[in-house]
Amino acid sequence: MKVIYNVVIATVCTVVFQGAASAGNLKASHARVANHWTADRMKNAMPRDLAIDQRGLGYLRKLDGSLTPYGHQMAAQTLETRGKPAGG
Repeated sequence: MKVIYNVVIATVCTVVFQGAASAGNLKASHARVANHWTADRMKNAMPRDLAIDQRGLGYLRKLDGSLTPYGHQMAAQTLETRGKPAGG
């Protein structure tokens, strides 16, 4: 299901960005970014699930839920949950 969602989002973004870039509605720097993300590049892009701890350090969350330092070498601290989750 997640793969289908990513493909749909990638397709919609490609159509919107390339349509806007070709219509001249974007600044030059924005058009350059929009034109960079072709359908092939978006299809081959690797999504990253990043988490930020209370120290502001980023970690890449793997499929098994473990965290790997992202852009640094400091080990992840356990995240302390406080209070009830929002919602019903």
